[in-house]
Amino acid sequence: MRLAFRLRFSVSPKPRPFQGSVYWQNVQMMPRFDILPAMRRIPLTPEIETVSRRCVWYKTPAEAVEEPEHFVAHVLTYGTHEDVKALRKVVSDDDLREAMNNAPSGVYDGRSWSYWQLKLFGRYDPPPMPSRLERLLAPRP
Repeated sequence: MRLAFRLRFSVSPKPRPFQGSVYWQNVQMMPRFDILPAMRRIPLTPEIETVSRRCVWYKTPAEAVEEPEHFVAHVLTYGTHEDVKALRKVVSDDDLREAMNNAPSGVYDGRSWSYWQLKLFGRYDPPPMPSRLERLLAPRP
């Protein structure tokens, strides 16, 4: 069994205790990589292949399922009810929640983001959608 991991980049403060004779509260930011378990791979069944051709039209089905969080985001945004039913046969609710927590920026629209936040998490007031600028400026802790 092959295990997949993804790296999460975060910044942890490392104080510099002394500069000369005065104690400074300067903080030097040190990069830190946490190893997190990646989302489970999605098997390429005939149903998933059909869903991938319809929802991720710019990639081949094999390429589309290689990035499960991106694939799930496209299905939850552009998929029909039958597409989501086919996806839920191979992906658990916990995996869907994981994909929503690590959602790629620029895929979800406001309506689908609000719907799936309510459906999966019970959030009537959903958090803001992920944005590209936010990911560039503030890495997740």
